Amino acid sequence: MELTINILKAEVMAEVNKTSAYIGAKTITQDGGNLYYSISTIKEDAEMLERYWREACSDVAAVAKEFLKSAETTDTDWTLTLEMPAKYNTGYNEVLKYRVFSYIVRQVLIRWLQLCSFSANMVKAFQDEATGILAGIADILYARNFERAKDGPGGDNSYGIGEAPDFGEDTEEEKTGDNNYGGGMRQNLGPTNVVFIEVVK
Repeated sequence: MELTINILKAEVMAEVNKTSAYIGAKTITQDGGNLYYSISTIKEDAEMLERYWREACSDVAAVAKEFLKSAETTDTDWTLTLEMPAKYNTGYNEVLKYRVFSYIVRQVLIRWLQLCSFSANMVKAFQDEATGILAGIADILYARNFERAKDGPGGDNSYGIGEAPDFGEDTEEEKTGDNNYGGGMRQNLGPTNVVFIEVVK
């Protein structure tokens, strides 16, 4: 199946502008001022942000390379087209699109904050978050739907192959022999119960 993710550059930049302005306004300097005018992005920063935008899109495409059909960037948007296997869980589509958008926003913001020599510890915190989002994108791309085998434990998906071995019941000799737990009479647990675990591949 084909999956298309379209990200509008204007929406990404609007989110970067809003977040950078918020960070700048909330970062108080030693003289009681703030970093609003140093951190918040403006129109003149568009060329630099454009570069960061393209790099962030490339990060996502690299993670999705196994399924990549095309990745097209225009002046207004970025469109990622993936060829997903039949067992891909389509229920994750909207979550996947949101995470791709979130990653691109964070990565553009991180590169901008680095350029502004913002707090290294804060930048690292943002970077760790972005790394987690990118890993989450990979997790979704490799998520698959599995159906439990209808033939039950006795079929090909049972533990082992063919009939289960017949362990029978413990004999009195086995209960009193030298290989018992600690020697002597062991507790009689009754017939051995064999539990089969269905392994879904």
